[in-house]
Amino acid sequence: MAEGVAIAIIFLSFTLLTGEGGMISLCQITFAGIGGLATAQVNATYHLPVLLGVVVGGLLAGAGGLIVGTLTARMGNLYAALATLTFGLLFSAIVFQFNVFLQYGSGVTVSRPSFASSNVTLTYVTLALFVLVSLFIAAIRRSTSGLALSAIRNERDRGPVGGNQRGPDEDRDLDAGRGDRGHRRRHVRDLHRSCPPPVI
Repeated sequence: MAEGVAIAIIFLSFTLLTGEGGMISLCQITFAGIGGLATAQVNATYHLPVLLGVVVGGLLAGAGGLIVGTLTARMGNLYAALATLTFGLLFSAIVFQFNVFLQYGSGVTVSRPSFASSNVTLTYVTLALFVLVSLFIAAIRRSTSGLALSAIRNERDRGPVGGNQRGPDEDRDLDAGRGDRGHRRRHVRDLHRSCPPPVI
């Protein structure tokens, strides 16, 4: 049960990234894997508290997301999807296959926090985290950053980010304006031709 809620927390990232920003990323689960592996290494290898491992894993996953996001921010949806898919496949095929993580297929055992030793308690803790993350995302949607993400999504609907593409309504208005100016020029020219110059 707790595992399902944890996966639901991962899927909340799509609400912010794709729902608000209109950006397609196919490596979200890779960042979750980076955080999970870092947490396991901090707890099992260095024998530090698991909550400290969660913080370290979150920082590493956030750094990876920042790098990938910076590289793909100005790409179109198709190219961003291909780039993030390639990143996820590379990590899955190379980094996640290191024996320090696999341990010959047995994996790494991570201890639970002392306050969540039972499955039921761990499920409730994960549900509480799900609610907190949901409230955090809702606050971001109403913030300046959320409005910026919405602006990026609207710009992507009209064309590439940073481009000067116009929508069909703007093109029609521009063509109509050009037609009106051309008609006025022709009218003035005809008036000059029809009215002879004054004789002094």
